[in-house]
Amino acid sequence: MEQAPQEFAMRVTQVPGRGTPPIRRAGLTLPELLIVVVCIGVLATMLAPRITRLTARDKASAAAALIQTDLERAFSTAARLRKTVTLTANNGARHYQVADSAGGAVRLTRRLDQTNEYGVETMTFSPTSITILPSGIASSGLTVTLTSHGATRVVQMTRVGLIWRSQ
Repeated sequence: MEQAPQEFAMRVTQVPGRGTPPIRRAGLTLPELLIVVVCIGVLATMLAPRITRLTARDKASAAAALIQTDLERAFSTAARLRKTVTLTANNGARHYQVADSAGGAVRLTRRLDQTNEYGVETMTFSPTSITILPSGIASSGLTVTLTSHGATRVVQMTRVGLIWRSQ
């Protein structure tokens, strides 16, 4: 049987101490770790404004999609119940509701202010009130403008219930 080289045997048998090289351990040194943390901090600082803008744009888009769905629901409600319904908006309080024109029963109420996940800063329904007949005809067209942290979305509706979002 062959013996291990003498040099190898000496390395294995050496005990760390005086005159021997220190044992290297795997991992990061403190300066390396600090450099990594500083780089992550700089990247986070640079990306924070962009992420805020994207979040605001997403909130405005989600609020516009919600309004579009609620308008479609108002037309469906009028047709299904065979009753005239009225959509009334309060631009200052940023809420709207759909109610029966005759009995006044509220079918839908929606709030889009800062207290919910949509965080709409301004909401403008023009006109603020429309009537939807069971035949699917509205008293007028409608334009809704929403703003959230500088991001603006517009929802438009024709008298016959064609609804679309823009921007």
